Amino acid sequence: MLDGRIAVRPDYAAGYEVALLLALGLVLILGLPLLPVAASLGLGLALLAGILALDFSLYLGAGLAMPLATALVLTLTALAVNMALGYFVESRAKRELAQQFATYVPPELVRQMVRNPERYGMQARAEELTVMFCDLRGFTSLSETMEPLALQALLNDVLSRLTHVIRAHQGTIDKYMGDCVMAFWGAPVAQPDHARLAVDAAVAMTATMRQFNAERAARGAPSVSVGIGLNTGVMSVGNMGSDLRRAYTVIGDAVNLAARLESLSRVYQVDIVASQATVDHAAAGQHLWQELDRVRVKGKHQATTIHTVRAAPGQASAALQAELALWQAALPLWRAGSFEEFRTKVNELQQANANFFLYRLYAARVASQLQTPPGPGWDGTTDFDAK
Repeated sequence: MLDGRIAVRPDYAAGYEVALLLALGLVLILGLPLLPVAASLGLGLALLAGILALDFSLYLGAGLAMPLATALVLTLTALAVNMALGYFVESRAKRELAQQFATYVPPELVRQMVRNPERYGMQARAEELTVMFCDLRGFTSLSETMEPLALQALLNDVLSRLTHVIRAHQGTIDKYMGDCVMAFWGAPVAQPDHARLAVDAAVAMTATMRQFNAERAARGAPSVSVGIGLNTGVMSVGNMGSDLRRAYTVIGDAVNLAARLESLSRVYQVDIVASQATVDHAAAGQHLWQELDRVRVKGKHQATTIHTVRAAPGQASAALQAELALWQAALPLWRAGSFEEFRTKVNELQQANANFFLYRLYAARVASQLQTPPGPGWDGTTDFDAK
């Protein structure tokens, strides 16, 4: 005591304690909410270490016994509350995100989304995506001969099978419109290969319908066919609708074109009609494509080249490859107006594959052009005024 080596509590200890608590509170309030979990934990530990270091330095260096417990309790309490709130808020955000997208997105993509929920949302944004329209052909006439319950069972069965294929290929279900299903790829989870996934899904859907029709044929029931339109382009994606009801959907000119291409599947009597953009983005070598036409659909001034899938990867026969080579040689003649030469090649194609409707369609077209030659602006583009 005589040497002054016993620590003393100075008169200003209470003021020091209040100032220390205010400073700590300010740092914690400003820092913890803005930092991720690991950084928040680091800040709390750094503050605890700083408080202890300050107290020991005052005790050993100046012989001062300054208040310590309240500062430690404040820091530990704030850290615990922040961690608990962060956990519950993050869990709630993940649950809300899963609930929002569960009906649109395959479960495996939802699980990927909930790992980083802050990266995903319902706000509309412009993205390059691939969109699909799949419609049941002749379903309206078929429904006129069926009882309501049987019709419901048939529609549910078909749409369920198609939906399972879409989800297996990581597609997002947009909506069901009667006997049509709309889906897209590339959102909400980014997919660099969205076009390839959409094409693979379309091919798998046609295979599913062949199996379905085989089952119906065994029961003596009529077959059900589908028409699929695919297009890739920039479109708006997000939660859209009214104050009463909203849906996570895509809109834009690229979406409208996909719907028009689906309707053209009836004209060319093929299962799949894809735009040039989809073929380019899907890596054309993955499937054997056949160019159908260059078309200008209603509402579009620019012509679009359309294609269909003729064979899966590695399944093209030598005869099919020769047929497509002959077709690729014939198309420039059609667009150049060399109708006699084109007719010769179309006749060869009909002999090679008489069951393929496309060649019969062009045989009728070239006969019409030979009878009534087009004007000087002819470029082989087909205009469609109806939707």
